[in-house]
Amino acid sequence: MKGPTKKLKTLATRYRNVTAQFNKDARAYVRTADNMPRDRFWDFLEHFATGIQSRMKYGKDPVKEAAHNTILEIKRQQDTPLAGWTDAARFLATYQSLSDKLSDACWDISGVDKGDDSYGDWVDSLVLAGKTVVEDLLKGALATYWQVEQAVEHHADVPAKFIMNGENYIKMMFEDELIKHFSYSLVFAFKPISV
Repeated sequence: MKGPTKKLKTLATRYRNVTAQFNKDARAYVRTADNMPRDRFWDFLEHFATGIQSRMKYGKDPVKEAAHNTILEIKRQQDTPLAGWTDAARFLATYQSLSDKLSDACWDISGVDKGDDSYGDWVDSLVLAGKTVVEDLLKGALATYWQVEQAVEHHADVPAKFIMNGENYIKMMFEDELIKHFSYSLVFAFKPISV
């Protein structure tokens, strides 16, 4: 095999630079989304959580795979790929909002023995426990870590250990998948631009 041509090296450099800028700008754009109506959010969250559960059996990366499939499901229910993508961004915004609220609500719960990073990872995953657990936490109906764990075991579609141990990077992985879907959604929404 010969060495790469000068043109290929130039294209590789341009690709790297454009990709880095695209990811930065797309991430900033994703973060401007409004929240999704809660009733729709809970339906899609159930789809997402069930997807994680099913992919845990044989998937290499259950969160990433479930995020991809959930985005496809959200997009399927809209008239255009871009409208579907926007709706998926709203799903993520709602997930983020609930995670932030849970962070505040769970801070004083008795028995939570987690450092800053593991606490953030835990509340990031805690939204996956579903509507009943999240609403109980937000109204202060669960006062101890043990009660939270019991509620998660009873109500969640995802194993309690997965949620309670955290470090699943739910929001980050969903956002990464959403950014990948953005360019595909644009291709179908507009005529491709010559480069």
